[in-house]
Amino acid sequence: MNKPLTIAAFAVALAACGQQPAEQPQAQQAQPERPATTPAQQPAQTPATASTPPSSTGPFELNGDAARGQAIYMANCSSCHGREGRGDGPVGRALRPPATDFTAAEAMTAERAYLVVRDGGMAANLAPTMAAFGRSLDDQQIHDVVAYVMQLKAGGD
Repeated sequence: MNKPLTIAAFAVALAACGQQPAEQPQAQQAQPERPATTPAQQPAQTPATASTPPSSTGPFELNGDAARGQAIYMANCSSCHGREGRGDGPVGRALRPPATDFTAAEAMTAERAYLVVRDGGMAANLAPTMAAFGRSLDDQQIHDVVAYVMQLKAGGD
């Protein structure tokens, strides 16, 4: 793939995720550094920018509504991951590595999916092209979209 086409595909991917390329570096700089804490020092609810589950005091509980999550998914995720979650959206096909195919993501748990949607791919050592939605979706919306993604993973619509 030639360089101008790669740059254009990356710009389209960022635009499809609700971010503009010029805004991304500023958003990363705006995040304050967090001091290192032990699990006992962490509050029960961590900030949306932290790469930890929503509750550090107990097991992750997915309390999302897949029906509501479907609308959020179609608006924010389908351009990369495709309408059926196969990683074959118009932008996802151009990404390297390609967008995740949820129907084949056997190791993906609801908790990991929640963290990736909230904090982006880099928070889970995945592709940096996976945008973080923790600033554009609230906690319940993230739970809803993850519930829908888990339904895609299970093969049911």
